[in-house]
Parts: sequence; C-alpha cells; structure tokens
Amino acid sequence: MRQSIESWYSRNARLPLLLVAALIVAMQVFYLVFNLIENDRKFNNAVDTFVRGIQVALVQQNRVVIESLVHGLAEHDFVQAVVICDGNVSVFSFPMGFKNCGSSSSTFLNSVEARSIPGFQSMSVHLETPWLKLDGVSIAFGSFSLILLLLLGAITNRAFSKFNSEVLLPIMDDFRDYSNGKITELMLLRDRRLQFIELEKGRAVADMAKQVAHDIRSPLSALKIIAGRSKNLTDEEKTLLELATHQVQNISEDILNRTRKKSNQANVLQLRELVGEVVRLKEVEFAKSVTFKLVWETNADFSGCGDAVEFKRCLSNLINNAVEAYQGTMQEQVVHINAHHEDNFAVISIQDFGKGISREMLSKIEINQFSSAKENGNGLGLSSARRFMSDLGGKLSVTSEIGKGTTIGLLFPTT
Repeated sequence: MRQSIESWYSRNARLPLLLVAALIVAMQVFYLVFNLIENDRKFNNAVDTFVRGIQVALVQQNRVVIESLVHGLAEHDFVQAVVICDGNVSVFSFPMGFKNCGSSSSTFLNSVEARSIPGFQSMSVHLETPWLKLDGVSIAFGSFSLILLLLLGAITNRAFSKFNSEVLLPIMDDFRDYSNGKITELMLLRDRRLQFIELEKGRAVADMAKQVAHDIRSPLSALKIIAGRSKNLTDEEKTLLELATHQVQNISEDILNRTRKKSNQANVLQLRELVGEVVRLKEVEFAKSVTFKLVWETNADFSGCGDAVEFKRCLSNLINNAVEAYQGTMQEQVVHINAHHEDNFAVISIQDFGKGISREMLSKIEINQFSSAKENGNGLGLSSARRFMSDLGGKLSVTSEIGKGTTIGLLFPTT
C-alpha cells in the first residue's frame, strides 16, 4: 500500500511539479532567445548608424564628430572597445589601449567584429563585443528563474519527506494494526464456526447412534427368546447364539452410554476369555472358508485395563480385515491369533498371509491418515483400534509386506 501511495504522489504531485518546472525552463529559454535576437538586431542598427556617421565625418574631416561618435558607441551595453583603422594603423580608439587593427579575432568571452567604411577602401571600424548580447534584466531574470527552480525542488523534496514521515508512515502503522486486529477477529470467527460445525456433526451422529441402539434392542430380545426356546439347535450353537446376541446388546448399550456422555469405566480385561469368545464367533461365521489358529503363551497372565465391549469390537473388526486380505488370492485362508508377552506389554497379534499393505499405505498408517487397505473399505477397524489402544496407554503396531501378509499387534501395558 505504501508503494501505491508513493506512486500516487509521483503521478499526481511530483509529475505536475516537474511539468511546471519544464514549462518555466521553456519560457526562460524562449525569453532569452528572443532577447538575444532583439538585442542583436538593435546592436546591428546602432553599428550601421555609427558607420554612416563616421563616413560623413571623414568626408568633412571633422575629428570632433568622429570622437563624439566613438564615445557614444562605446557607451552601448554590448560594446567594450572601438577602433577606427586605416589599413593596419589605428587612427582613433576608445579606450586608448585597444589597437587591434589586424584580422578579426575572438577570445573565450568576447568577439571582435570588423566593419568597412563605405567610400574609404582602406579604412574600417573594429568592435569588441561579448558573444551573448544579454542585458542585465535578462541575466537577472535567468538567475532568478534558476534559483526559483532549485528552491522549488528543495521544497518539494522536503514536503515529500515530511509527508512520508508525519502522514504516510503513521497511516500505514494504524492500518497495519487495524488489519492485524481484523485478521485476528476473522481467525477467531473461523475457529468458532469450525467448532460449531463439529458440535453439530457430533449431535447428529449422537442422535443417529441413539436411534440405532434403541431400534435394535427389540429384535435382540426376540432373538434371545427364540434361542432359549429352540430345540433344533445344539448346545454349542445355542451358546454361540447367546454370545452373539449378548455382544450386540453390549454394543447397543455402549452406544447409548456414549451418546448420554457417560464415561465407560476402565475395568480389568481378561484377555484370554474375551479373545476366546470373539474367535468362537468368527469360527462359526467363517466356518466353511477360514481356519483360525489361536496360540497362547503358557503360564502367562494376560490381563489389561479397558472396556470389554470396545475391545471385542476392535478385535472382531481386525479379524474381519485379516479375512478380507485374502480376497483375490488363491492362498489358503488362515488367520493366526497369537498371545505373548513383550517387555512390559501383553501382546495380542492378528496375522494373515494375504495381499499385504504397500509402503505408501504403511506410511499413511504411521501418520494416522489411513483410510483402508481394501477396496471400498472405510478403515474403521484399524482407526478405532488405534484410538482404543491410545486411550489405554497402549500401542498398535502394523507390519506388512506385499504378497506375504500383514500382522497387527495390540500391545496392552501390564505395569
């Protein structure tokens, strides 16, 4: 903005002043040239009159008239010396020391002009005059104009300096402070708007989750009744059905608790029991296509601290991801669930031998920008597991290689 104001000043103030100065210079040059021409014309007329007078005086041989004419011409503003010559001999001169009757000669400041006297072949008049025939008024006017231009330039520069320091800079400082304040206000408004949007999104999701949780409670009750009355199911099938309906009911209650802003209490997780329940459900779900191998480290206590419903949901989603990793491959579908201790962590790992995850996708997982490793997936399993483990103070590890499979590790702190 400062450059714009300076550009405006140069265009609307400095440029007109320069034009005025150029006009003054042009007028002064015109005036001086006019004076030079006019003064030269008057001088030539005076010299011509002098020569004619000298001619008459010579005819009459009147020395008094000759001296009078010479003294009269010598008083002219542009005549510094006069000499009447007969050949190369001075007949009469003024001032007395001027004896130049030779060829016309000039100096740096003055010029010598020779005029012949009609009727007298050998006689001539020699005059010493300045190169520029300017009178005192012209010289004074030129000097005054030059001084005026210099003074105008100094005043202009001084005015601009004052304007810059006392007007422009304070305005720029005030504008900068004002704009910074407005920018801060806009940023605050933007942050509040984003917070409002997030709040509205959270309310919408909470309302939807509450409705879903409420709507599935009645069908779950019906399933429990049917499972209890059915006579065609084996005891194992009844147990699995009860576990499945119980897990869905727990999920429903967990959703309701979250929407009501009730914090889930962190309970001790019996990992062996919870993992066993999830694996038995998955064995029924994928009975004809997937083999599950569950291996536990012997004589080890596997327990953690957290929400059992959330843990089973995360583990179920991760096992689903492991099964889906075999899609499009001809390999035997086997999922390994291993439990062991590593440093101060109880580790539950889910391993598949499917397609694997690319390095690019792994880098996104490291910076928590992972969406899904499978086509049309939404990545909720991995992202929810990461969030769940982070809330517990644990870790989630991912190792993978294209064509060889993926291993997801859930590391529960034991100390």
